[in-house]
Amino acid sequence: MDENQLNRPARQETVMRRKMLEAITYPRSLVSKDIDPETCPHDGIFAVLSERCQNCDLGKECHWLSCIDKVADIGTQPDYTIHAILVFGLSLIEANIKQLQHDLETCTCGSCTWIRNARQSVREFQTLTLGDRYRSVY
Repeated sequence: MDENQLNRPARQETVMRRKMLEAITYPRSLVSKDIDPETCPHDGIFAVLSERCQNCDLGKECHWLSCIDKVADIGTQPDYTIHAILVFGLSLIEANIKQLQHDLETCTCGSCTWIRNARQSVREFQTLTLGDRYRSVY
């Protein structure tokens, strides 16, 4: 076995990691736009013990954004954490698109295109990690 074959999985994971990190920027920017710090008593920063945050329409989105912001450097997080962040961001955008009644198969808007690409990244990550019987499944 030559050196290229030994390094191939590591390169695949690096590419996959970069794709997931890039994909997270889209839902993050949309959620950031939805949070109005002027009407939020916490300046758009989720407060887990606040009853107002718990009952806010943006509670889950704001909490997700707050969790991402608390991570000093998301790029240093393990792949499974980045994957989980992407999966939740995907669910947020999918819920938004469902309300707008877009046809995910044919719509060419930015959100529908992002969803198709993000779903592909999630599938690729799952295939890459679950296909390795020596890697622990989380």
